[in-house]
Amino acid sequence: MASWSACWGPPAWVGGRGIARLATLCLLTWLGAYLLLGFELHQPGWPEVPAASGLRYVAPAWLFGLVLLSACVGRVASGAHKARLLLLAVPLLTGILARAATLTAPFPSTAASRFEAADWDHFRGQAVYLLEAGEHRDCGAQDPRSMALHAYALGRRGAQSRLERGESMAGLEAPPAQLRAFGEGVGGGLVDHLDPDSEGSLRRLQAVAEAVARLDPTVQQAALAEAAWRRVYRQSRFSLGRGGFHAADLDRQRTLLRSVSRPLAEAWLVAWGRRLGKVEGRWAAPASLVLPTLEPRGLGPFALGLGAGLAEEWGPQDRLPLPVGLAPSLHADLQAGYGLGLARDWMPALVAESQIDASLWETDPAPYAAAALDRWWGPPPPMLCPCGATCE
Repeated sequence: MASWSACWGPPAWVGGRGIARLATLCLLTWLGAYLLLGFELHQPGWPEVPAASGLRYVAPAWLFGLVLLSACVGRVASGAHKARLLLLAVPLLTGILARAATLTAPFPSTAASRFEAADWDHFRGQAVYLLEAGEHRDCGAQDPRSMALHAYALGRRGAQSRLERGESMAGLEAPPAQLRAFGEGVGGGLVDHLDPDSEGSLRRLQAVAEAVARLDPTVQQAALAEAAWRRVYRQSRFSLGRGGFHAADLDRQRTLLRSVSRPLAEAWLVAWGRRLGKVEGRWAAPASLVLPTLEPRGLGPFALGLGAGLAEEWGPQDRLPLPVGLAPSLHADLQAGYGLGLARDWMPALVAESQIDASLWETDPAPYAAAALDRWWGPPPPMLCPCGATCE
């Protein structure tokens, strides 16, 4: 609005060069503070790349930019409407293209009406401490999501309180109907306590595995899955935009996993597969995923996680492309994982049985676009790491 006022109103509204200089000063000051705080207060280790703070903090720069643009438009000679429109073309074109993008596939889409709350994991973590432990324990709600939320809170708070007192996890009592949610709370609390700097190493995760070794198998499995998922991004280059997924990366992980317990190794592979599925999958728009040649032996958990990650992104569909290169012996695990992903992120009442059936998958990738062409970080060019090495 300010830009249009400056364009069609009298140049006197701008007040000469003063507002232009003030807007420029504010813009540069805000951008300088934004970049300084983003780079100086947070220096992540390799392989993460130092980045500025969240883009929401740079939003005021857009306002300063509009004021500066208005001042520039107002300085254009009276009657030079073509020059003024040329100055305004860039922000106007940006808005038009942004609006047009909402009308391209997969939008508009009815998928959103079947999707669970997108911020569920964030809300769950916050709700743990908004209520006292007794309030979580005594809530009589029968809604499955509410029950899972309270069970997660009890597991997380119970694990952390026992760690603070130096007690074993063996005495934790889980709600019988919500063992998985309770286990996820235990795993999240343990990994945040035992790995406070988010190192994400197998050594730290092994400490979590040892802490939950005497718990119910379902609780133990869920705890390890949650702990591994919260740290797997630190050990997977493809999830940080540092190239694609290669068989050699997974082979190195499998070699390292020989030194840890079997439950942790399986949880780590599930997390790896799930991360790959979420990175390669475009929301509500299935695409053909081409996998490198993988030795299928022992990769059932990886295929399970891959199916879960793809399901969380693609959701219920009438037909789905079977990942190219996935060994036939892993198809059942992929299908089972897809069912788990649908149950996690999509409304169960709106997921028909036919939408998680094995006949859903198509082996011909031709009708689908290539997933590699639409990764969120774009094509994987060579990148210079902070350590000085060149990554793929």
